[in-house]
Amino acid sequence: MDGVERGKPPRTGVSAGRRSAKAALEERLALYAQYAAVMTKQERALENGDVDGFSELNQERRQIEAQVDALSLEPSIVPDAETLERVHEAVDTLQSVKARQVRLEEKLKTMRSDVSTEIKEVQARKGPIKAYLKDDGRGAVAQPRRLDVTS
Repeated sequence: MDGVERGKPPRTGVSAGRRSAKAALEERLALYAQYAAVMTKQERALENGDVDGFSELNQERRQIEAQVDALSLEPSIVPDAETLERVHEAVDTLQSVKARQVRLEEKLKTMRSDVSTEIKEVQARKGPIKAYLKDDGRGAVAQPRRLDVTS
């Protein structure tokens, strides 16, 4: 996504087709807002433990990214004051998106670590289960012949 710094004129221009430069810029700004909204939803999904919802929203993010990347803006016009203010708002929005992305990555890393720990604990429990069933050494624990009730 193109970066725009506060206080500097943005790169704007005519996009492909008949769309005016201002319309293309407005479309890009709207896409940035949609992107930020999707990331907010993703953050909520993770907070609620909705990993499937988070993944679905990842697809939505990819679609928005593709739309932004497909929208070409050539430097050719200076935006009016209203459009320039919207550009600055978009910069602020994208800076918050960047911070949100860092929080999402940290949350996912924590979740991965937690799940890894849980997997190790589940795997460690295999030993006691085999002992409870008194595995006869042939690996035939599905139909145990003996049950250890003393452990």
